[in-house]
Amino acid sequence: MKKYYFTSLLLFGVLLSWSQSAKLKKADEYMELIQYQEAIQLYQEILAKSDDPDVKAKIAKAYYKLHDYANAELWYEQLAKMPEPNPIHLLNYGQLLQYNGKCTGAEEWYNRYLRLRPYDLRKKQLQRACAYAEELMNKNTAIYQVQLPIFNGIGEDLSPAFYKNGLAFVSMRSDSTNKNAGNFFDLYFVNIQNSNNELKYGTPERFAEGLNSSYGEGIGAFTFTEKDTEIYFTRNHQKSKTETVSRLEIIRAQNPNDSVWGNLEPVSFNNKSYSVAHPSLPADGERLYFSSNMPGGFGGRDLYFSDKIAGQWGPPVNLGPTINTESDEVYPFYQNKRLYFASDGQVGLGGMDVFFVNDLGNGDWSEVENLGAPINSSFDDFGLVAMPEGQLGYFTSNRPGGVGSDDIYSFTTNNAIAKSKIFFDLTDATTGAILQTSIITSNCKEIILVERQGNQLFIQLQKGQCCEFSFALKGYISQNREVCATEAGSIKIALQPETQSKVIVGTVFDQQTGAPLEGAMVKLLSDKCGDNVITSTNAVGQFSFPIKKACCYQLRVEKDNFFATTLEEKICTETRTGTIETKFFLQPFVAGNNSAPMSEVPEEVTTFKKSAKEYESGNPIAYVLNIYYDLGKSNIRADAKTELEKLLKILNDNPDLIVELSAHTDSKGDSRQNLPLSQRRAESVVNWLTKRGIQRDRLVAVGYGEKQLLNECDDGVPCTEEQHQLNRRTEFKVLGKVK
Repeated sequence: MKKYYFTSLLLFGVLLSWSQSAKLKKADEYMELIQYQEAIQLYQEILAKSDDPDVKAKIAKAYYKLHDYANAELWYEQLAKMPEPNPIHLLNYGQLLQYNGKCTGAEEWYNRYLRLRPYDLRKKQLQRACAYAEELMNKNTAIYQVQLPIFNGIGEDLSPAFYKNGLAFVSMRSDSTNKNAGNFFDLYFVNIQNSNNELKYGTPERFAEGLNSSYGEGIGAFTFTEKDTEIYFTRNHQKSKTETVSRLEIIRAQNPNDSVWGNLEPVSFNNKSYSVAHPSLPADGERLYFSSNMPGGFGGRDLYFSDKIAGQWGPPVNLGPTINTESDEVYPFYQNKRLYFASDGQVGLGGMDVFFVNDLGNGDWSEVENLGAPINSSFDDFGLVAMPEGQLGYFTSNRPGGVGSDDIYSFTTNNAIAKSKIFFDLTDATTGAILQTSIITSNCKEIILVERQGNQLFIQLQKGQCCEFSFALKGYISQNREVCATEAGSIKIALQPETQSKVIVGTVFDQQTGAPLEGAMVKLLSDKCGDNVITSTNAVGQFSFPIKKACCYQLRVEKDNFFATTLEEKICTETRTGTIETKFFLQPFVAGNNSAPMSEVPEEVTTFKKSAKEYESGNPIAYVLNIYYDLGKSNIRADAKTELEKLLKILNDNPDLIVELSAHTDSKGDSRQNLPLSQRRAESVVNWLTKRGIQRDRLVAVGYGEKQLLNECDDGVPCTEEQHQLNRRTEFKVLGKVK
């Protein structure tokens, strides 16, 4: 009897486990289908039988996506106040407190998060979240006017894109020609006319019938090529009978003769296992930006790009941690070296906000900047597009006061029509000859378009606007000048020819103390302009080199007991004028006699933080690698790439050094498991480096487990999470040199 009773219990347990698993799978499907209420109901049924923190996190996210911030706050509070919370839940809880008007309390939780994630790129904004939010609310209210155009309907209207003499957009509206009205998104077009400085809109009409699929799915976000002959749009992938979720894909269509859209074909990187969506093409059409939740990202949906190679789209490239967060980044729009996008992970006013970064070239981006009010609000704001001159644009928002749940809003700069046109007469200062070609750049945050009329260059500024412009031309000394809208007409700019010899001057500092370094060896390297030159720094850390015109140079700085460094970007005299100044901050790998800082070191040049231990003079310094591992795992995560690439550069710049890579744990787990786990983690770092060309005999992997705690948090000692976090670390230090 007992045997059968046990068998029955076992069978009941298996059935219960299967039932819970099936519910979880179904709830996750609801989340992906944006059916958040249905997902919440199933997640709560699962929680009634199993107290699972991961399920609580999904409920919290679902309430957040529903903009039910009160309930989202309650669930994130449970997660944040757990004994060992996931750091991201501390950030999420702080965000919800701030959205619910509890900004002071939010900053406390942001600071707790930053103690566990001290290198988060959003640190500056999170540390002063309340003041930053106030700045955003007033940021651009004097520059932009936001209006609700009359073409919005009671359904959802979103994803605007400029097309010919009007605006194409996605809508879910009733229409006598639309048999799927109210069920799917379709593409519409509205004509726009400028009448007496006032925008007038025609009646929206269905657009491009041939783009709708035969199985009735609607169209999502889209983009046109510059000549409007091709479109890339988002559509649901046609699922098979065995698939329960239809994910998003990007489709290309053509209309070369301005007749009927056809030749529909999916892009090569579509995949039925994940979504790709929100395509955006720059003017040249050679790169496609989009959003995807494909594996290997930073979390949620990330922004990617694909370059056109021999007429085909290449493999997707993630835009990296400067832009992408653990949340969602969507709706990219690239124009004039600037990428706009929407995010609910970057620091903003609530929900989705519109942000931008400037394209610095070579895969580098500027810091993320929030557009602020009135374009952003405490609701969802996304899908921004703008005319090239930046004077007119559109975006989507679900803010109160609209017609439907999502509406398209227009924005114009104040006095956008009454602009001052300013011409530049560029001349040679010695001969008076007219210079017809020049590079003109501006420090204004708004995009200032430089245009040409005949042989003259001109700009357009708003009433009361002033910007500083830089005028540069090969063979001439660049000139900076502030230009204001009141100077309408022509401005004479006389550029001085370069006649003086060029000089590179610089200073070398100790990165840890800010002290100037005497006796550092500086090498001037050039492939085509003669022999390499070597000098050393003087008592105040300074050096100088005379250099030749039309040459490119590379600088390398070395000093005993410091990591040598080579300037990544070459200095080319063709593009630089006058005296060229530079600074180097060398990182010591052996402790010196003077550990007290002498002057402040700029935050952006601090490569690695010293491990929190005492160092006697002459001993090697251990530096902390800001990388994290999943619980009980040793694989290198995607968010470690930036940190490891900095170490890779050090090792490439110093090919004679042998380095120890060590991993450490706290004392909370079993020491017999912690030791081999830390060894595997150290070896993972070594393997990552060797795959990128570092010789294996230069790297020593050591797992110390909990043997080298940095505080008193040993077995049985009560400690805070922050104190334990100090012991969970990966470090590197120099052991010696290759013989």
